[in-house]
Amino acid sequence: TLPMLYASYPLYRVAGLRALIVFPALGALAAAFAARRLAQLIGRADGGGDGDGWAAFWLIGLASPLVIYALDFWEHAPGVGLMGWGVALLVGDRPGWRRFALAGLAFGAAATLRTEALVYAGVAAGVAGLALLRSRPRPAWALPVSVGLAFTLGLAVPFGANVGLERAALGGDLRAARAAGLAGAAGSEA
Repeated sequence: TLPMLYASYPLYRVAGLRALIVFPALGALAAAFAARRLAQLIGRADGGGDGDGWAAFWLIGLASPLVIYALDFWEHAPGVGLMGWGVALLVGDRPGWRRFALAGLAFGAAATLRTEALVYAGVAAGVAGLALLRSRPRPAWALPVSVGLAFTLGLAVPFGANVGLERAALGGDLRAARAAGLAGAAGSEA
């Protein structure tokens, strides 16, 4: 994807091919820290105390496919790291529009790398919104609506910027062409 190429090009110019794994490695590290944060939040929610979450960090960091993703110039690890932090922001303490907007930014940035992040964004935001509705006294639609709008705006900013980048650099939408080609191939196979 263009964001990965443009971000990595200066590293390649300075340090060559080996520098290309910097962003995948950082993405895997971000995913491991997101897993740690989620483990801490789940431990608190279950009344299990303030676990430190290091087991989740090491499990995700060293015993998951992220180890492979971190060692190749591939968008998976940064995408997973961004989505992990998006979920951690959605389920974190004290929900509010800023937290949801940041989660939307994380998912939007992940969607510039991996299109399927949009599906995960919809599911995560929907579940978080339903949880907010359920936890508030009736009628309590104002907060879920406002945080939903903040999430959508946060998601749209990096995704829209990526569409603009693709049009400026390539003269068209790379993602739309890839998705249409995949859909066409799947339809012809069926």
